[in-house]
Amino acid sequence: FIMNWETIKIDSSRQGRNTAYASIGFGRIVLNSAACGLVENFTEYKYVQILKARKDGKLCVGIRLLKDYKENSIKIGKRKVKGVVVENSLSIDNKSLMEDLFGIQGTQNKSTRYPIVLDDDEKNILVIYGE
Repeated sequence: FIMNWETIKIDSSRQGRNTAYASIGFGRIVLNSAACGLVENFTEYKYVQILKARKDGKLCVGIRLLKDYKENSIKIGKRKVKGVVVENSLSIDNKSLMEDLFGIQGTQNKSTRYPIVLDDDEKNILVIYGE
């Protein structure tokens, strides 16, 4: 009996390649390439400040990208895939900060994806809309 194999078409938008998101968990925030691509000249930024606000009672976390160190800023980490640094990536590792912002979801040993958008007013701030 010969199997008549048929290739299944993969919808690339469902894989998240084209959708900007932030993964929260393991004590860190990791942005995918699409999220980093929302900011012009993303690779020029070396630090971030973490901001928070409420919109309609829901937590919003802002990531202000900075080219130089300022008070209360954190150096941007880069994601590594199989030991290779992903240039258009951002990782912020700070377990206590993640717990303060996202509670148990910030530190548990799994990631939760959140949508992320560019701020309407400041083009160096990415906004994560929480639950």
